[in-house]
Amino acid sequence: MKKILLLLVLSVVTVCQSFGQNSSVFREFLDAANQACPMDLGAVGSMTSIVYQNGYVVYNISCDENVIDIDKLNSNINQSKQSLIAMVKDPAMKDVLDMLIKENAGLKYCYTCKSSGKKAVATLTPGEVRAIANGTMDGGDMSKTLLQMISSANSTMPSEITDGMTGENIILEGDYVVFNVSVDESKYSIQTLKQLQSEYRSGMAEVMKSSDATYKALLLVIKNSGYGLDVRLKGASSGETMDVKFTASELGKLVND
Repeated sequence: MKKILLLLVLSVVTVCQSFGQNSSVFREFLDAANQACPMDLGAVGSMTSIVYQNGYVVYNISCDENVIDIDKLNSNINQSKQSLIAMVKDPAMKDVLDMLIKENAGLKYCYTCKSSGKKAVATLTPGEVRAIANGTMDGGDMSKTLLQMISSANSTMPSEITDGMTGENIILEGDYVVFNVSVDESKYSIQTLKQLQSEYRSGMAEVMKSSDATYKALLLVIKNSGYGLDVRLKGASSGETMDVKFTASELGKLVND
């Protein structure tokens, strides 16, 4: 079910080590991170390289134009920047933030479409990075960021998740962000899925814990907005539904695992 999360979000590579103040350690980190590329970012595409250029750590991302509307991304680049701010402010990113401050470096995410070569770049200057660290730069209303992300995702739907399952739309309903999925009942039985609901939910939890940065970044925004996650499978013929829910508290544990 990983591919269900077709949201336009900025991926973050979490660094689980302490960094010294000398540039050699900084370069070693960048070399190690770059050697790990390409990194699969799910539906978004792949991280092709992580480099240092002109005072910025640059994450280069190759995008699928069937998923990412690069023109729309460019017209709403501030939305992407707000999402980046929100994620950099997360405590799990403290090591990355400290490293950038020590090196007086900024951060860029550069999206490039595979076919057209079109680009979009979200940027945090070195000054903005310091402002985030000392609390003088706000990432904005997290709920507003979530609504913007949902709007971007819905502009790409309906979209095939896998053979027999199609993502229809994403909505807010009560305390949950609901992913509506249409199921081809000639391929999947809703009744059978219901009988295996507990196992299905456990499997989804394992995917969340071991998923790529794109997925976890989305879960973080949902959780910090105070919502849970509801994946709602609906039979295309019968209209029968099955909901697999995770509360905001449960999402927090999965993100921080």
